[in-house]
Amino acid sequence: MNTIAEFLQECGFVITRTYGDEIVAYCPWHSDRTASLAINPKKGWHCFAGCGKGRSIKTLLEKLEPTKNLYQLFLDRFPAYFIKEYDSRKETSPNNETKYDIDELPSAIDNPYLIQRGITNQTINDFNIKYHIAFKSIVVPIYQHGNLVGSVQRNLSGNPKYVNSSGFDRDQTLFPLDKVQPVDGKVIVVEGLFDSIKAHQEGVIQTVCTFGGYVSHEQATLLGSLASTIVICPDKDPSGLKMAHKTTGILMKLGLRVEYTFAPGRAKDFGDLEDFSGLEYHSYWKLKALNKDINYMMERS
Repeated sequence: MNTIAEFLQECGFVITRTYGDEIVAYCPWHSDRTASLAINPKKGWHCFAGCGKGRSIKTLLEKLEPTKNLYQLFLDRFPAYFIKEYDSRKETSPNNETKYDIDELPSAIDNPYLIQRGITNQTINDFNIKYHIAFKSIVVPIYQHGNLVGSVQRNLSGNPKYVNSSGFDRDQTLFPLDKVQPVDGKVIVVEGLFDSIKAHQEGVIQTVCTFGGYVSHEQATLLGSLASTIVICPDKDPSGLKMAHKTTGILMKLGLRVEYTFAPGRAKDFGDLEDFSGLEYHSYWKLKALNKDINYMMERS
């Protein structure tokens, strides 16, 4: 499929001519003898016989076949056309929250960054992971109780590396809350978004992330609604240990049992781990009885 005109013909439009970005076709919504449908992928479409008009090719494809995701297919084949005028202006709020329409983003299937991280195409589909071409970013939608509450954008070049969408409140959210399934009454808490995605991919479905760092009171309450035992899995660095100590106190104030685990071997976190079979769990009170702490566990892992 080389041109957009050929793509539209495959969808069922009868094209009469093209010039530049303009495509002229017979309108499929009335008996058309004069080819009255004008299509411009960058500007929209207009049937001059009065059947309708729209400011994007998305509305044209949805009108043609509402039950098929023709627009997603269009973006997969012609991703450059997602870079619209409002993308070039990159609407960003003062606290670096970036605004965009997730539904219009193409899939991140076969993205080199995700391949390098060991994320499979099946996982990309399962988590509806997107690629923002204009921003050169991976975008992960965040769903909670079936509702889209925001997204996290992983910039592949430049800083900051992670940007939350406008209005997204990480303190009220765990990821992936709608997919997590406690095992033996336990839920594992990790710091990073891709740590939890990788864990679910490898069958460790009791894993959620807190979007980095500390656990808020609201997140701790959510964890308590999922399980009675919370397994903290910090990153293997000083900030990870500090987070684990602080999180322990927050969880225990809510009457929750606390255990610890680390990514075994040389892996810094779950995102670097390929084999999850070697996870070891130690309870807070067991370590206390041995006069040990999580530093001891990290050294053993």
